Amino acid sequence: MLDEKIFKNFHVAYKCFWLRIRKIHVVSIIVTATYDGNGIILRIPIIIKVTVTLPLSGTVIDLTLKLVLETSVTIETAVVIGGFTHKPAIILLPSLYRPFGPFEKINNTAITLVEEVETFIVPDMVFPRIHSIISSLDVSFIKEVIAAVQKNSK
Repeated sequence: MLDEKIFKNFHVAYKCFWLRIRKIHVVSIIVTATYDGNGIILRIPIIIKVTVTLPLSGTVIDLTLKLVLETSVTIETAVVIGGFTHKPAIILLPSLYRPFGPFEKINNTAITLVEEVETFIVPDMVFPRIHSIISSLDVSFIKEVIAAVQKNSK
């Protein structure tokens, strides 16, 4: 469990809903060499479980977001972490093959809600915490990882 104390029972009001992060699970960390060989690229598939409460109706919605974060790490005078990017969450909703009428509106509303939650959570909550964890790693450890990845990629 990633950074459990920080994320546990984290509540926040965002636009038109209340959000509680229940769990962030790092599935794995995939390490590859950068193109120039002077650093590493980290691909971090994560699963984020959140509860969203819509204030007017009190409707509680449990969401699971699956996405992949990516960043690069190099050593200059210290550990340098590149900007984070992410592949958008996969949005799989139980729906009709081709939703129509009111079903299409419900489907589109649900997709919009998931996209809003992702837009808020990833850059404002997940990126800073992962950046903090990576930047706290010892420079010599990062150098060893870079050397091992370079050796294995040859």
